Amino acid sequence: MTRKHKGITQTGKHKGQLKVGYKYSGNKTMSGLPEIVSARPIEMQGGLKCSSKIVRKLYPKKCATKYAIKEERAKHRVDQMKLETRMKLDKARKNSLQ
Repeated sequence: MTRKHKGITQTGKHKGQLKVGYKYSGNKTMSGLPEIVSARPIEMQGGLKCSSKIVRKLYPKKCATKYAIKEERAKHRVDQMKLETRMKLDKARKNSLQ
């Protein structure tokens, strides 16, 4: 009989083995079984999105992945570039009207 857990395959050829994305934490539960934890990053779990400032303040550890930080920086760079181009176009229009 296999252990009932969402991280363990229940039927088939790989019955009783850990599914992809799960790992043993090294700790034991109260009943003496090894503890199973999800090994997938937060972004892949479909959980919190780290784009809002409120979420980053409430859950700093969950949002501190390299992927989330790189994504935020890329968005900021694009926004800055758009703003700069708009300002240049506005200046050029004002100069052409005068």
